[in-house]
This record gives sequence, C-alpha cells and structure tokens, in this order.
Amino acid sequence: MMNKRRAIWAGWLVLTALLAFFENNTGTKAVFLASLVLPLFSLGCALLSARRLTLTLDGPESVLVGEEAMFVCRASGPRWLLLCAVSGLARCRNALTGEITEYPLLLPGARPARFRVDTARCGGLTVEVTAGAVQDFAGLWRVPVEGPRRLITVAPLLFPVTILTGESGGADDGAWDIPAPRRGTEGQGSGGVRPYLSGDSVQRMHWKLSAKMNRLLLRESDRPAAEVIWLVLDAPPGAFSPDAIAGAAETLLSVSWALTQIERPHEVMRREMEEDGMAVTCAEDFFRMRDALLHRRALPAAYAGDVPPPGQTLCFGPAGEGFDAPESPEGRWIAAGAKIVML
Repeated sequence: MMNKRRAIWAGWLVLTALLAFFENNTGTKAVFLASLVLPLFSLGCALLSARRLTLTLDGPESVLVGEEAMFVCRASGPRWLLLCAVSGLARCRNALTGEITEYPLLLPGARPARFRVDTARCGGLTVEVTAGAVQDFAGLWRVPVEGPRRLITVAPLLFPVTILTGESGGADDGAWDIPAPRRGTEGQGSGGVRPYLSGDSVQRMHWKLSAKMNRLLLRESDRPAAEVIWLVLDAPPGAFSPDAIAGAAETLLSVSWALTQIERPHEVMRREMEEDGMAVTCAEDFFRMRDALLHRRALPAAYAGDVPPPGQTLCFGPAGEGFDAPESPEGRWIAAGAKIVML
C-alpha cells in the first residue's frame, strides 16, 4: 500500500514539474513546490517525533466476563507530532483459550485512539501495540516506534456449587463423592496444634490458644493424605474451542471457590503444564491461583519438590464437542457446568 502511494506521489511530482516547466507561471510552480516540500517536511517531523515519542496504553486491570474493557492508546512527544500521525496494531491474546484478536490503531495529530477488547470469555489477556510507527500525513514513510503492553484479567462469573456431605444421603445422580475434612481437636497430636514454623500459613493460626500459651501455635488437620483433592484442568488451548476451554476453567474455579468457602484445602494443577500443583487453603490462595490459571503462569508448587500425597483427582474438561470422558485411573472427568459436589 505504501509503495503504491509513493508511486502515485512520484507520478504527481512528474506531472506538476512538467506543468511548471511548460506553463512557466506562478500557480504551477507553487503546486509543484507544495507537492514536493510538504510531504518531505511532514517526513522530517515524523523522524524527529519518533526519537522522543512515547506510546502509553491505559485500561482496566481486571473485569468480569461480559463487562466493558475500554483501552486508550495515547502518544506524547514534541509539538511537531501534530504534523504527522501515529499508527499501529492493537494485538490481544487470551492465554487461557489461545484466541488472538487485532484492532487497527490510528492517532492523527497525537489524538488518542480507543478500542474495546473482547471479554466474552474468561482468561488472562495480553494487550500490546505492535507495528507501531510514526508516519507523514500522506502515508509515504513510516518510522517504527516501540509499543506498550498491558495485562488484564477477565474473571469468570462463578456459579453456585451445591456441596453435600456424606451424611446427607440421597445425593443426585452424578454427585461427586469427595471425602469431607475432619476437624482437629485442641490436644497434642495429628489433629491438634503444633508450634508455628517459618513459612506456615497464618490462616491455620490458633490465635486463642496462642494468646493463652504466649507462643504461636498452629492448628493441625488430622485429615489423612489420601483425602487430598486434586482439581486438574485438562483443556489445553488448541485442543478445544475457546468456549469449551473457558467453560472448563469456570467450572474448576467455581468448585475451588466452594471448597474454599467451607475451608476445605485442595490442590489445583494443569495437566499439560506438568507442574506440581498449588495448594488452596484460603481466599487469598484462591485469587492467586485464579490469576495464575487464567494467565497460564506457573502455579507455585505445593510441596517444593517432595512427593505429593495421593488423593482423589477430578479432571475438568469441556462438555460436548464429541469429547468422550471415560473413567481414568488418574481421576474422574468432570464436564463443564457440573454443579453438585458430594463430600
């Protein structure tokens, strides 16, 4: 496109030069000089502006699915930036689903450009300006400039998950048989308390007994290792549609939040990442895990190189799309949208 514009400009210069030569009057000479000088002057402004130009990208850091996410790209630089234009391409990549969308940007005369990113599905979005450049007003030359980059979390709308205990009985078909935790007592032993060690979670602190004994004491769960619950996201990008992957992640996060609300520790991991998993014991852990999961960042290891304890594994995969999820020795498959958990 730019080569075509240059060819048209060159042809116009030849035409105006011939007119100025044969007509030899003030009007044709003025047209020729303007056709030659103005684009070159605008190019000079673009070259000078590119050296001191700064592109910024402003937008929300976190939104819910379906909420508006408006981004504004601004260019700041010398005054002669007004005599040229800044262009580029806003590229948005969803780390969870693998989707990539692009929006053309044009900032004429240093005016800001606005665009909305797609928030129809949850995930961690990387929004960056690529192919940024300062160009003359005629679009004959482009001077590359570095573009900014922003991260935004599109959090899913968690749906309520029904938690049933083993004593409730009469569970609906398809309920998940997950053992409930057993609370420890205040005595000394596996179900009691122990001294606080560096690195322990303060969420398990026994504040009342610590104040009474004048030392930091930690609650110890008497839950056996076999009762550990593993929530595994088994929906790699590219293997399923974006809607299916987002649905599986939404279901896993809804179940994780429900377990967190009843103070049920569990582990979360992704199968394709071959990671050790992250322990979720409180709301703070949940939100850290959620952001890492949506942005496909490495989850902090729960056992720091130790052999993880055995337990029940629930694999969250897409529903439909011909996806057959039989029983697996590594765990049971949970389709997106399941809303009943039996403890």
